[in-house]
Amino acid sequence: MFFKKKLTNFKIIEKTDIKGQNYFIIFDNDNQDNNNAYFCWETSVKTSWGDLVKERENWKEIEIEYEDKEKGNKVVNIWSDTSETEFLI
Repeated sequence: MFFKKKLTNFKIIEKTDIKGQNYFIIFDNDNQDNNNAYFCWETSVKTSWGDLVKERENWKEIEIEYEDKEKGNKVVNIWSDTSETEFLI
């Protein structure tokens, strides 16, 4: 099942997995429960991966679409306030 969420108070951290592939973790700083991290891999993000890599420091507001998985929240789409695509929420 997919969920959508708009974030305005967030932090994005770039990491590298054991295979040497980069991924990003988005932390929702407004949500203090255990599900405040969203994981982004190039193979799973359908929209805006290039923007995430290049423009994330300029983002003030984002909208994510994610799957609630047993191992964590996996982002499948991401939209930013600087992208040409309008927010869905």
